[in-house]
Amino acid sequence: MKRPASIYMVFLMLVFVSCNEDEELPPEPVINEIIFDNDSKTLEFLFTDGDGNFGLAPSDTLGPFRPFEDDEQTIPNRFYYNLWVDYFEKRDGIWEQIITASPIDFRVPLLTPTGQNKQLRVKVAYDMSSFIPFLTAESDTIMFQIRIVDRILNVSNTAETLPLVIPD
Repeated sequence: MKRPASIYMVFLMLVFVSCNEDEELPPEPVINEIIFDNDSKTLEFLFTDGDGNFGLAPSDTLGPFRPFEDDEQTIPNRFYYNLWVDYFEKRDGIWEQIITASPIDFRVPLLTPTGQNKQLRVKVAYDMSSFIPFLTAESDTIMFQIRIVDRILNVSNTAETLPLVIPD
């Protein structure tokens, strides 16, 4: 289930603690913006988390964050990852979710602001170049949908990229 991060992906996170403590953010993460940059093959998104309990430490592999649901290790645990990425192709005018050979979900590292104000404003850039090209021979248009989940298992809204036509 674990993949070496250096081989499969590189990501960049910028954490901004809210400057305005009066602004009330919901305790669950909220994805505010998402884009896929086809030139760099980077999925970028901005999110907020009102109580600052987002991210997973490398040691977070027990309880709800264990890699598998069962002792036989046959049923993957969705909560092992905290960034859920779904990939879609447009085929004959209809969006179809494509299950990739390797999961493209990811574990965003632990983010905890210092000080009293724990609100998070974060930009994540997820290098997906090792997963591209995804395209099958049946499509030239793709889209990604994402959701994120915090440490108390609050699931964010679903956000999706604009459709992207891949040139020949």
